[in-house]
Amino acid sequence: MALLAGAFLVSCANVIPAEKYVGAMVALGCGNALENTPEGAKILKEQGVTEDQIQAFRKKMDPKKIVQITTEIATKVAACHGVKLN
Repeated sequence: MALLAGAFLVSCANVIPAEKYVGAMVALGCGNALENTPEGAKILKEQGVTEDQIQAFRKKMDPKKIVQITTEIATKVAACHGVKLN
């Protein structure tokens, strides 16, 4: 039981904050890169996150905040490509 609790704590500790997720996704979008490519891995490293942390965040993401987070990412990526939304 203690082993299971320890694994749970480690997995929860590995979940990055929403701001870090948004920053990493915006950096990928602005760089026209995918997270599972060499270019994407370089960008994620520059942002201080790993692909595993991105996946863990998505699995633990609050469903009520998905629209808010994706809208924020889309708006920021569009802006860096010269498109103004709103």
